[in-house]
Amino acid sequence: MGNPHSLQEKDNIVNAVHLGNFKAMESIGLDELYTQQINNLKAGFNVILIHTAFDNMEMKQVCVDHPNFGSQWRQMDFDFFTDPNTAKLLKERNIKPITWREIQKITL
Repeated sequence: MGNPHSLQEKDNIVNAVHLGNFKAMESIGLDELYTQQINNLKAGFNVILIHTAFDNMEMKQVCVDHPNFGSQWRQMDFDFFTDPNTAKLLKERNIKPITWREIQKITL
């Protein structure tokens, strides 16, 4: 049995992680930022890290100390990734969204 801290044959390797970028969001808009990220994904296991939520009073209180990535940003994440146009773009690019739970099942 190998070292438990080294890569194993069954391990999945993340090819790229794409994060929110406040300056880019301000200059080109969140929809355009995500569209560019999707259009520029390379084949493999990519992560576009989003935090979806509703821009309601509860989320405003949760995000009170996070003005750049607060409830409004999370609502925009939700709106973009539930938009039928985004689903169409993902399908056209042959991109399959998966959840953390699905990733966990693969790696166990």
